Amino acid sequence: MNFRIKCIMQTIFGMLPNSEQMNYIAQKYISRNLPPSRQMYHSKFIQAMEHHKSFVAHKSVDNAIVYEIECGWHLAMALVFSTLGYNRIKALDVNDHIRSELVNTIVRYLREDGKISVSTIDIKENKMKGMLEDEFRIDLLIPGDSTQTGMDDQSVDFIYSQEVFEHIEPVLLTPIMNECHRVLKDDGLISFYINYADHYCSIDKKITPYNFLRYDDKKWKKYNPCLHYVNRLRHKDFLKIFQETGFKVVEETVYRPNGWEQMLKKFPLSEKFSDIYTLDEISITSARIILQKRL
Repeated sequence: MNFRIKCIMQTIFGMLPNSEQMNYIAQKYISRNLPPSRQMYHSKFIQAMEHHKSFVAHKSVDNAIVYEIECGWHLAMALVFSTLGYNRIKALDVNDHIRSELVNTIVRYLREDGKISVSTIDIKENKMKGMLEDEFRIDLLIPGDSTQTGMDDQSVDFIYSQEVFEHIEPVLLTPIMNECHRVLKDDGLISFYINYADHYCSIDKKITPYNFLRYDDKKWKKYNPCLHYVNRLRHKDFLKIFQETGFKVVEETVYRPNGWEQMLKKFPLSEKFSDIYTLDEISITSARIILQKRL
């Protein structure tokens, strides 16, 4: 699919009164991303385990409270965390778009893989919040505000997010990180995975992960609808925000695609990016970043 077609579709959906419902219908019946496939579940399981490995290497997860920023449609990662010995999982999302059929799909996969022992659980739409609290120790903060979570000071042991921060407007990133600093315990840990690539390259094989860096702000605005907003910040921008909000990087792993030099030569970048960043900085398409408070 040409990425422009999907941009137009999402722009139209974003203009409708019930845009989230329309987006859900499109993902279910057109792109068929929902309900989550076993492959998607497996990917989310691996991602959750990567965050968990960082946490358990830092301190015990016994009685630990973990907080997920933007938990998504089906709570896959929160449900995985519920099988790993954490006391509570605080799952926040700005939208109330969780569907019981999607959650039940992930629960079924976990049961089939032997990750949960119950023979069957059927989470009802009208009882979902209570059932998730009772059966999986997941507290839904939905709809929630990641700049003002309502959680107590220093009440969280671990914080994680997966491919979320690239979708947040830059003006909100500092307030979100200030809130993370407030709720995180002094010996707590944060694990973020940020995807810096043009997300449309997964559906349009004719464009590169650097496609969206070819446009100035005015032109890119046409291809950046609210339902698929991407901020285009680069790795060093996030590191600066983390440092300014009282955190230090204790571990980082950056990823670049094979042949990135040829990609950047073939498709010239907008002056906005070529004037501010080195090619080495631009070439990073994703990163896992582990943070602690600076005490």
